[in-house]
Amino acid sequence: HSKTQVITPMVEIDPPSINNNCSRWGIPEDKFIFGLHQSARAGLNSGIPLEAYSKIENENNFFVILGGGDEYKEQAEELGLKNFLQLPPVSTSKEINSFLSCLDVYAHGHKDGEVCSSAIIEAMANSLPMISHVSPYNNGHVAQLSNCGIVVNHMLEYAYGMLLYEKDVGLIDEAIKATKLKYKNDCDINVCRNKLLELLA
Repeated sequence: HSKTQVITPMVEIDPPSINNNCSRWGIPEDKFIFGLHQSARAGLNSGIPLEAYSKIENENNFFVILGGGDEYKEQAEELGLKNFLQLPPVSTSKEINSFLSCLDVYAHGHKDGEVCSSAIIEAMANSLPMISHVSPYNNGHVAQLSNCGIVVNHMLEYAYGMLLYEKDVGLIDEAIKATKLKYKNDCDINVCRNKLLELLA
C-alpha cells in the first residue's frame, strides 16, 4: 500500500456565461482550433507547440494563445504562420474558461515542464483533448495527463499527435470522455478538498 498520495491544486472553475463564444475572442468558428493559455512572461515557451503546428498548418485549422510571452509572436513570425493569434492575458477564471471553451484541443507546452499545472486542470474542466511533451526538467504534467492525453518526446511526434486529433473524430471523442473522467476523479475542487481533509483527519 502506497504511503504517498498526490493531491492536485484546488482550482476554482468559474464557468463562462456563454460557451464557444468565438467571436468574443476573434477566433474563427469554421476551423479546428488548437490553443493554450499561459502566464504573460518570458522564458516559458518551449518552442515545440508552434513548430509542430507549422508542420500541419492548413486552411482548416488555427492556433491561438491566451497570454504567453513575446517569444510566441516572434516564433510565429519566423515560422511564417498564417492561422495564428496571440491574445492579451486575462485575470479571471470566467474569462479563461470562456477562452478554453472555444478550443478543440489544448496544445500544452512549457520550457521547464510542469510540477502540477493549474492550466492543465482548467483544460480538463473543459473536457479538452490534450497534447504535451516531456521536459528535461519537471514532468509532473506527464502524470496529470496519464490516461487522458497524448504526451510525446519530440516535435515531430507532437505534430503527428496534432494531426491525429484533427483527422480522427473517434480519437477526439475518446479523449473527451477520458478527460472528463480524470477531472471528475482527481481534479475537481471538491474531490481535492475531501482528499486533503481525509489526509489531515
